[in-house]
Amino acid sequence: MGMFDHASGDFDRAAVAACGMDPAFLPEVTGDAAVLGEYRGVPVLCALGDNQAAYLGAAPDGGVLLNFGTGSQISVEVDSYRELDGVECRPYVDGKYILSGSALCGGRSYALLERFSAAYIRKATGREQKQYDLLDSLAEEGWSSGNVLKVDTRFAGTREDEGVLGAILGIGEDNFTPQALAAGFLCGMVNELHGYYEKTGLPAPSRVTLSGNAARKTPILCRIAAARFGAEASISPLREEASCGSAEFARRALA
Repeated sequence: MGMFDHASGDFDRAAVAACGMDPAFLPEVTGDAAVLGEYRGVPVLCALGDNQAAYLGAAPDGGVLLNFGTGSQISVEVDSYRELDGVECRPYVDGKYILSGSALCGGRSYALLERFSAAYIRKATGREQKQYDLLDSLAEEGWSSGNVLKVDTRFAGTREDEGVLGAILGIGEDNFTPQALAAGFLCGMVNELHGYYEKTGLPAPSRVTLSGNAARKTPILCRIAAARFGAEASISPLREEASCGSAEFARRALA
């Protein structure tokens, strides 16, 4: 997609020409933070991708970044380009790269459980009420119990296989509870991203940073991530990571 050749660091201009297009319309590619010009006296730099900008904003010193929005994404910086099954390798700053794995259901998984819970409450009481606060409380109890249901949160498939479906496993008489189910959904969200990390073959990280609305609104995700990755975990202090990363990119270039 985009007809970009990572090996050469440029567009595959021969492929573009073979498609009947004029390669001359393609922009020049640079690995540097080049200043393109000025707007009202303010320097304008070349573009930085949204994933790269968000990573730079949330994890400027490297490490693993877990973003939980509607979908979810894991990003980690590496020194060289590599090709991995199911994991994208994207250009980053300073000649480095980002390995990125994206799940279709991140916070969307938890929203699915919330809709299920709200439908039950509506039928039982006739009231319309969001259930996220209740689910968070239940998840805290379930996680503390240590007896969590195993939930595969690939409810919308994957980018490689749209036919994959989620699952709830390990159900017994002692854990078929709302607490174990709520905690299981959150563990499943983290586990899917950890699966991408395992594909990279990288050693266990020393730190993990979480970002995105789902992570901020459900603090227990941070503890679950710390346990799963075996690393110190924290929430990014920046709410607009991509914007802050773009600003940091420009600051470094102009320093």
